[in-house]
Amino acid sequence: MKISIVGPCSGGKTTFSKKMGERLGIEAVNLDEIYVDYKNITPDNVSFNSESKIKTELEKIFKKESWIIEGIYPIEEGFEKADVIIFICRPFLLTLFWQWKRFFVSKEERTRFGFRQNLALTLIIWHQYFGREERFRCVGYDYPTIQCFNSVLKKYKNKVYLFSWFGEEILISRIKSLIQ
Repeated sequence: MKISIVGPCSGGKTTFSKKMGERLGIEAVNLDEIYVDYKNITPDNVSFNSESKIKTELEKIFKKESWIIEGIYPIEEGFEKADVIIFICRPFLLTLFWQWKRFFVSKEERTRFGFRQNLALTLIIWHQYFGREERFRCVGYDYPTIQCFNSVLKKYKNKVYLFSWFGEEILISRIKSLIQ
């Protein structure tokens, strides 16, 4: 089974993909770890790994028989190769709550990004939910908005499951039944 999970920043994609991966026995890959160069992040800019490094890492994943990838990056190739695409979109205020909770609870998050970067993330999330454009540029990257996700996902509507976060066990059970 090949699964791609997308949705707004701080929407629970990583948490859900890890849980789903454990339940299904499939490795879950956070695309941030492939795309973002964490050593060179500044409060004003997100640094990315080279295109060749990203391509090499994605090829390794796509060669596997089963995978779960999650993230917001332009991965239409992942959508094409996926058996299932899960779009997670929790309510806006719940997303903001989890974003700030993660920042204050996790020393790693505070060290990795800092307060200014987390404020920028709040702005990104706001625009992802309420922006009128398909993309919003902030800290050196064009972030997709809900409109962007919707237009891209229309191409793959036969593979898409919408998930508002309430009922994750039901969704995991559905995906598990697809595997069997």
